[in-house]
Amino acid sequence: VELDGSNMVRIIPDEDVDDVRPSGKSAAKAFIPSIPPTLDDALTWFVLATAARRARGDEGHATMLIHTSVKTDIHDQFRGPLGAFVSGLARKWETGDSATVERLASQWDKETALVTAGTFGLVPLVFDDLSPFVGDVLGRCRVVIDNFRSDDRLDYSEDGQVAIAVGGNTLSRGLTLEGLTVSYFVRAAGAYDTLLQMARWFGFRFGYEDLPRIWMTEELRQWFRHLATVE
Repeated sequence: VELDGSNMVRIIPDEDVDDVRPSGKSAAKAFIPSIPPTLDDALTWFVLATAARRARGDEGHATMLIHTSVKTDIHDQFRGPLGAFVSGLARKWETGDSATVERLASQWDKETALVTAGTFGLVPLVFDDLSPFVGDVLGRCRVVIDNFRSDDRLDYSEDGQVAIAVGGNTLSRGLTLEGLTVSYFVRAAGAYDTLLQMARWFGFRFGYEDLPRIWMTEELRQWFRHLATVE
């Protein structure tokens, strides 16, 4: 029996985990996250998927979740690297940097071959269909640190928000991440109630069923697979 559904999970290797989560309590205070290859891929896919939704006429909210730790200090440290990544990508896109354009086009082709729009009765898009929307998506994209200490909050009161949300428990208890498209997820959690709360992040919405992706460790993938089977 095929239990795994669509091919939407991308595995985060151990060496990438070390870049986004400190190992041990003593390392937490001095920890500065960096952008490993899998997080780079997840961020660029979020931009592409949001641009594809705009190309389909969908102006709804788009959210990416980054959840690596419950520690608020670590969430705050992500603001700089993520902001620099988004502004750097926007600059390269704006100047027509050929390596950047080729990389995004290649990622689009690769991912849409793995999960086809036709599977969900949606119209397939080629890269040229969505490329006119990439610059606007990058221009609107903001990094939101949402935890119990932060003044920052995800705010969906204005239409068409594009947000990269970094957070912990405030996100797993009661908040709906509107237009959730990409999740990047390395926090280890073994308790069923915690896993179930987190699993609700992974829902997707009508009109872009082909676009959500989840980056997670192999251990977490096995946990969620087991939980889904039990359910």
